[in-house]
This record gives sequence, C-alpha cells and structure tokens, in this order.
Amino acid sequence: NCAPRLLLPSARVTQHSLNMARAKRVAVIGGGLSGLAAAKAFKAQGHAVVGFEQARHLGGVWDPDRSYPGVHTQTSKSLYRFTDLPHPADHPEWPSGAQMHGYLMSYAHKHGLASLYRMQARVLSMQPGEHGGWVLTIEHGGVQEMQAFDFVVVASGTFSKAHRVVHAGQDMFDGRILHSSEFVDPSVVQGK
Repeated sequence: NCAPRLLLPSARVTQHSLNMARAKRVAVIGGGLSGLAAAKAFKAQGHAVVGFEQARHLGGVWDPDRSYPGVHTQTSKSLYRFTDLPHPADHPEWPSGAQMHGYLMSYAHKHGLASLYRMQARVLSMQPGEHGGWVLTIEHGGVQEMQAFDFVVVASGTFSKAHRVVHAGQDMFDGRILHSSEFVDPSVVQGK
C-alpha cells in the first residue's frame, strides 16, 4: 500500500517532555554543511530534530557519490569550517573532497547528528499544517508517509539538481555527455 500515512508527534507525557515544554519538532531537509549546522543548532536548544537526506551519505556536495575525482575546496580551510571544529592539522589549505567529507562526518559524529537523519529519504511535498506547522510527505524505501513538524529547515542546497546545458546538434555527438556530478569514476574517460 503506497498511500501516505500521517505520523503525529507522540502525546505521551514524561518528566523529560514536561521539562522541555517549549521543545518543538523540527525537520531538516538536507544533510550537507548547512543541514548539519542547522540540525546541531536545533538539537543543542533541546528540540526534536529529524533530518531527511535523499543520498546514501551525509555530506551534500562532498558526498563521495557526488564528488568528482580530484575535487578540492575553493575556499581555505581556515574559512570553510565550523566554529567549534577546526580542520585536522594535516589537511592542506584547500582540502580535497574526501577530506571535506571526512571533516563533515567528524562534525556529525561529535554532535550525534547522523542518528537524527533518515538516509535515502526524499521529501516530496511540504504543506501548511491544519493547526500550524508543516506536514511533509516523505518517500523512503518505496513507501510514502506524512509527518507533522513545528518548523522545517530547507537546506537542500543550490547544487542538489544537475543543471544540464543543451546545445543544438548534441544528439549527433558520438560520445557520452556527463554532468560533473556523474563523473565519479575516472575510468569512464580513460583514453578519451
């Protein structure tokens, strides 16, 4: 059955929930640099955070499945970092994609963020809730469900979808056209 189902926050009252009466349920869409920073900030304030990442790994553009071989940052490590976690001393001034991914995973581990995320979960829609907040329709494992949240952070990034340029006559090109997000294996261009 692929019909969406609505999951509402638990109404069970515990001593913890009484102490956290102001705590809200927050969805974070995206597990890249900004999504992780938002998840950490809301978690630190005592809110119930649920993250949704459509990829297999956290890391956004630094996810190994999305980074092309040899990619490095264009910003120095002293500027491209979280305030509470410096890059490792052995990172070069412009870290590689693998180093950036490792750095983001260290941040997620330090703050217990990975367990907040549902991986390979796509947010299909976001609608205002009947009594405030938002209702998200999420697809995960071929099943759609609806979940209610008080707040939603959209941190899906500007590079979450490939922009493909189309040129006249490209259909007559006798080769393979790849977007940089698809270039993850150098062997596909070896000898070409």
